[in-house]
Amino acid sequence: MLGDDSPAFDPQFRIVIRNVKTRETLWGLTEHTQGAVLQSNRDKNFELAMAAVVAQVQRIAGPAAPAKN
Repeated sequence: MLGDDSPAFDPQFRIVIRNVKTRETLWGLTEHTQGAVLQSNRDKNFELAMAAVVAQVQRIAGPAAPAKN
């Protein structure tokens, strides 16, 4: 509603990847989730958002290096 000063509800899953030494932010990823009334639906929506963030991190990181023996 226009003119409404109440904060908007925006559930989201956020992960920040930082440089260990400098603490500088290297990547910030946010995935918005759908709200839900039932806890089981909230859990499902959270898992979907987490899977999306993991997929983004995997794209950024590239393929895993082969294990050294």
